[in-house]
Amino acid sequence: MAAAWRIATGSDGPSTTLTWGFSSAFQGSVVDTVYNNVNSSSPIDAVSSALCTTGGAGGTIATNTVTTTVANDLMVGLYAAASAKQSISLPGGSPLNPVVSQDDFGVGPSDFNAFNLTTNIGSPFGKSGGTGSYGPFGATQTQAGESVGVLLSLQPGL
Repeated sequence: MAAAWRIATGSDGPSTTLTWGFSSAFQGSVVDTVYNNVNSSSPIDAVSSALCTTGGAGGTIATNTVTTTVANDLMVGLYAAASAKQSISLPGGSPLNPVVSQDDFGVGPSDFNAFNLTTNIGSPFGKSGGTGSYGPFGATQTQAGESVGVLLSLQPGL
């Protein structure tokens, strides 16, 4: 699994073309997401280790915990699962909220979803609160297949 990020510049706009390259042995999905109020010089505070599993239909895709070093980080759970007609959703009562999703219905080899923490456990709303450990968080896959979950903490803007 690989993740890449880019900080937008003043010249970026809706028609800005971004190009990503992968080796021929790598199957990948690219989803562009814009987050506001994130530190533009050093956006990533911490990244959990990836948790890879082979789950059954209705199985849980989980992240490991992440330990923040900055207060009021934005937590983002990233989930992907392979299989035809795969779909990823949040279980009832989850503290996460959908941000972006890409399904595999004719688009790519897997389903990708990003969810952010929206529970008011810190101030301002949607942030983690004080420094410490957060997670694990889970999502549910509809079809059997390999899956991966990663938790990111993004530093608040200055």
